[in-house]
Amino acid sequence: MPHIVAKKLSEILYNFDFDKYIHSLGTESIEITEKGKGNKLKRKKEGKYPKYKLITSHVCRRSFATNQYGILPTPLIMQVTAHSTEKMFLNYIGKNSLDYAQQIADFYTLQAQKERKEPQLNIVKNASNQ
Repeated sequence: MPHIVAKKLSEILYNFDFDKYIHSLGTESIEITEKGKGNKLKRKKEGKYPKYKLITSHVCRRSFATNQYGILPTPLIMQVTAHSTEKMFLNYIGKNSLDYAQQIADFYTLQAQKERKEPQLNIVKNASNQ
């Protein structure tokens, strides 16, 4: 069912020409000189591009996946982004082994804080011996 919803959503977005709406967001120019893996350019040509020529609906997809990781369950995000394996998904959002180490450290820090927290008893009503 989630695949059907995601497919319908993508059809709706493209029916409304979503990319054209996104392109209206940026008019300033950006210079592209960054190189990717293996010293290859991420863009075919270096140069200055108007922002609207660089922004597409894919930016929204990746931003959603990255921003919701750790908030929503990973399988749910994978359903929305249509990734078939967690390995592909984690590579897509740029997670590496240092990120996992930090998550483990954060988890144990939180557990230690929970264990140190002492229960608070509050007086709701004073009862007198009558």
